[in-house]
Amino acid sequence: FEIMRESIAQRDRPPLQKGYMRGPGDTQTPVPGGPAWRELSSKHADDVGRLGAFGEVADVATAAVERILDPRKKGGFESNFGGYNALASQYLPGQTQDTRNDLENLKSNLKAQGASLMRGVGGAPGSITEREWPILEKLIESISPLMSEKEAAAALRRIAQRFQGMKQRSLSSYKQEWGDSPFYKENPLQGAG
Repeated sequence: FEIMRESIAQRDRPPLQKGYMRGPGDTQTPVPGGPAWRELSSKHADDVGRLGAFGEVADVATAAVERILDPRKKGGFESNFGGYNALASQYLPGQTQDTRNDLENLKSNLKAQGASLMRGVGGAPGSITEREWPILEKLIESISPLMSEKEAAAALRRIAQRFQGMKQRSLSSYKQEWGDSPFYKENPLQGAG
């Protein structure tokens, strides 16, 4: 009776795809080194690369925001914001210019990197969706000397938080897509990028 049950179970399971073998729980696993394995390995490497690139952009943005908001550079920050006075004081030399350069670099780098990342394959770990980019772009473009210091600091923190949140969602997406595969890496951002 047991043999007949096994025979019926084997007859009912789907046939193996080319390049695959039976794995635990009757799953189909690519044969190591075979064409399916190499194809999945290449796709995984692309996803880890995109994830690493996005992780780097998120970390660079966060570090720039922390540098701009550093309490030791408060004078430089305040000279760049606060209304009409900032339109003139933002050109003062020294710490004010350092902060202004950090702000301009942050804005231009985020715009360039974000547009570049958005051109990646949609839905892949580490890509920015078409819905997310306009939100980020608006946050970045909203930073202006006419903002109060308090609102400018809050806007910069929102940018850093949004990038870090997107980084975490990308990691979750990676784990969901690759978690049960032989290619999965516990920490895909370590050594990626």
